[in-house]
Amino acid sequence: MKTSESNSSNHVLIATCLRRFGKIFDRQEKYDKALNSYQEALAMLEEYYQSPHIDIALTLLDIGEVVAYQNLHDKALDFFQQAMLICEKYYPDGHVYIAWNLYDLGCIFYLKGKNIEALNFYEKALAILQKYYPLGHVDIAVVLSGIGHVHYELGRYHKALTLCEQALEILQKFCFCGHDDIIRALNNLGHLQKKQGKYNEALDVHRQALTMQEKYYPSHQNSIVKIFNYICAVLVCQSKYDEALSYGQQALIMQESYYPSGHALMALSLNNIGNILYDQGKYDEAIHSQQRALAIIEKCNPSDYSSVVFHMNNIGIILCKQKKYDEAFDYHRQTLDILEKYRSSYQNDIANTLSYIGHVYFAQEKYDEALHCYRQALEMQEKYYPDGHVDIASTFISFGVTLRQQKKLDEAIEYYQKALEIQEKYHSSGSVIVANIINRIGHILYDESKYDIAIDYYRQALSMQEKFYPSDHVEISHTFNFIGNTLYEQKNYDEALHVYQNALTIQEKQPEFCHIDIAKSANSIGNVLYSQEKYDEAIEFYQRSLVIREKYNPCDYGGIATVLENIGGALYQQSKDDEALVYYQRALTIREKFDATDYVGIVDNLIKVSNALRGQKNYEEAIKFQQRAMAIREEKYSSCHEKIAASLSHIGDIHMDQKQYNLALDFYQRALTILEKCYPQSHVEIADRLRCIGVTFYIQEDYDKALNYCQRAITIYEQQYPSGHAHLAQCLAYVGAVLNDQGKLDEALDLYYRALAFYKQDSTNHSNTSFCFNKIIQILKDQSKYDEALDFQQQALALLKSSSPSDQYSIAISARNIGITLFNQRKYDDSLDYCQQALIILEEYYPNNDIDIAACLSWIVHSFDRKFEFDIAIKFLEKWLLVAEASSSPKDLSITNALTWLSKIQRAKDQHEFSLIYEQNLFLMHLKTLPPYHEDIGNSLSTIGEIYENLDKSRLALDYYRQALTIYSKCLSIWNNKRWKMVWNIERLSEELGIELDQ
Repeated sequence: MKTSESNSSNHVLIATCLRRFGKIFDRQEKYDKALNSYQEALAMLEEYYQSPHIDIALTLLDIGEVVAYQNLHDKALDFFQQAMLICEKYYPDGHVYIAWNLYDLGCIFYLKGKNIEALNFYEKALAILQKYYPLGHVDIAVVLSGIGHVHYELGRYHKALTLCEQALEILQKFCFCGHDDIIRALNNLGHLQKKQGKYNEALDVHRQALTMQEKYYPSHQNSIVKIFNYICAVLVCQSKYDEALSYGQQALIMQESYYPSGHALMALSLNNIGNILYDQGKYDEAIHSQQRALAIIEKCNPSDYSSVVFHMNNIGIILCKQKKYDEAFDYHRQTLDILEKYRSSYQNDIANTLSYIGHVYFAQEKYDEALHCYRQALEMQEKYYPDGHVDIASTFISFGVTLRQQKKLDEAIEYYQKALEIQEKYHSSGSVIVANIINRIGHILYDESKYDIAIDYYRQALSMQEKFYPSDHVEISHTFNFIGNTLYEQKNYDEALHVYQNALTIQEKQPEFCHIDIAKSANSIGNVLYSQEKYDEAIEFYQRSLVIREKYNPCDYGGIATVLENIGGALYQQSKDDEALVYYQRALTIREKFDATDYVGIVDNLIKVSNALRGQKNYEEAIKFQQRAMAIREEKYSSCHEKIAASLSHIGDIHMDQKQYNLALDFYQRALTILEKCYPQSHVEIADRLRCIGVTFYIQEDYDKALNYCQRAITIYEQQYPSGHAHLAQCLAYVGAVLNDQGKLDEALDLYYRALAFYKQDSTNHSNTSFCFNKIIQILKDQSKYDEALDFQQQALALLKSSSPSDQYSIAISARNIGITLFNQRKYDDSLDYCQQALIILEEYYPNNDIDIAACLSWIVHSFDRKFEFDIAIKFLEKWLLVAEASSSPKDLSITNALTWLSKIQRAKDQHEFSLIYEQNLFLMHLKTLPPYHEDIGNSLSTIGEIYENLDKSRLALDYYRQALTIYSKCLSIWNNKRWKMVWNIERLSEELGIELDQ
């Protein structure tokens, strides 16, 4: 009997030891060994007690926990329920064992994704424990943490954070300062702070936990690894990739050493490393890391479907980024199959996967299909989270992004506002997560050209970010760029440049991971400089952007091609068409070879190549590239699409350059026909085509049709652009030109004034502004309103100096024209001032432009002649002659004009010998370049005769007068004054010399 009792008591003792071994294996995450120990203990206890007993219940709980860790949730639930039946039999409702059993049941429902049921069990357990331990207890902290996890899953981050802080406070009260439960609570707290965007606080908490872990439990490598991964995740959110990678790699090295055969926990480290590589644009390496993580899960814990689908979705996301859309679809759809088969109750995970599939459709510009996926996801989320959840906000954002691409801006902003309401509910008012939504709303307002309001939103977001992030955080630089983009659209170029440079300064402090951001900012700065016509400076920034992209993101073919196009554009604007063409063609080659699905980019590129060829006057080739662009559009769009109309218009423009006006009209009319089917009659695109047709008719001098089309265009423009527009101004100017040609000067002048009022606001329309100024000035001169004409000339010059300071040629010509007007007003000193300004500019910037330099010199000579300052006039005349002789052919009138003036001024000075030399040279030039009986030859002979007469050489004078009369008799009518003057001179000198005239 004693032996029997001893053996029986040994059963309980052995079972207790086995349970303790199980606990050890459990802590070491050796779940199979733990399960074996617990099951042996259970078998012994069941044999010993022969009926339900609390020791059996506790062992069932142990088994349930291990099975739960193995993701066998239904089996775990069965063990917990068996344990509960025993506990309820042995203990009253408020006993601590029942509380723990309720807690375990809550854990299982939490793991099964049934958060409401889990919350119910947790709260029952908490009520018992708070009653059982009125002064507090560590068990209460554990349950509070569990409740916090549920609220976290429900997106109630504030509530979860509060519960986590309460749990930590209890643990710090009842446990020693280095207790592992305190470390665990600190990590939970840090994770929640990270989720709310409180990255610095989260980092501090995790580092505090790490210090405690390394001090008190240095041998617990797994726990240290977990904290490394927590810290890594926060650093990724802060874009501190090198530091994050260091923690991730340390974690992985420790795990590889601790688990040489691999372990499911290694997947977390690999995932973090994969995320870093993804953010750095190293997609192949990122996929490799995620695939390793997936392989480890499938090997070590194949029933952990949550982790399997997590990594499969991550791989799909990366493949989508690489534009490997079919492969991305495969991963996401496999994920969906797994979820629907094994985790159908996890509607939130299914919804997330549907969203990922939607993202792939979005990347392919299949927006309707994307929206369909988002709707399916939203329906599931709203059922799964009846009280709302941050995941619903994410889906609302996906709706907003897609609708924005579809230009459904009002709908898009509604979804963003819904997302904002949810985010503000679950996050603090100044959270960076809320800032992200505010930026998105700013994007919609930007798209709607509501720039002032958009900037307000961007600055609101920036204010939030500056409170949460350090001043050099990359997200702040992104918002700076958004503000810069808006200022750029408002043509506030100096402010935009300042903001872009702020962004670039931040990014340059972190060059190891901001390569692409730096490239984007450099490109944006280039765009501003381009718009300021600082093309060489713009090219420097574009080149910098290109070098970075080619080195650090060589697979971003679209981005590289765009920068190449930008460089080409800056060269094109400098009329460097050959160089521009090289860059445009490089961009086109990249797009066609590596980014062939981006037909929009290819079409735009083809058009730019065409424009460069057009600049080279290689019109036939230019048309071929436009036709290639149109062929793609005809393949991708319906026959009545506005893009096809645009291609037709481009071809029409080239025919205009070729002066093939009828062909141009045909293309413009075809474009108009399409647009009238696409748009309402008041659409600006229709007005644009009407304008082009009207201008063509004007050039063909078909003024009635020109007037009709331009006036139709004006009607639409005035309706659509009440504040004015460049195209409206152009139409007004051409209608003014028609009225001008019809002699309706006052009506024409009124239209020119209206057009000019707009052009003054838009400094980019130089040619059109000049056109209006010149027309107004000419009409005012025709009306003898010289003072008003002069005022407009001076306005034109002032505008050129302020808006186009680099266009020194136009500035010089404008100054010269003012000088001419002042000369005609007999304001010779003022005229000299402007003409000499023009001369200085031309000699400095355009020293080979002999024609314009000679013209300036001629007007300077005119003024000094009128001022009777003949010596100065002669100096400029000699300079004029040198310029003319150096550059002109003998037929060029510039030389003859200079000689004429030299001769005239020398006569005015009574320097007849010098005058004779110049006049004889002029005569010889006329003989070489003019027909034998040309009037100008007669004029030279007449002038030489006058000079000889002044030199008292009357016989020679008479001879030249006779030669002049011979010429005049051949080319002038009998009543011409010059002819009669020669007759009189001959008669007069013959009489003086006593020479009889031939009868």
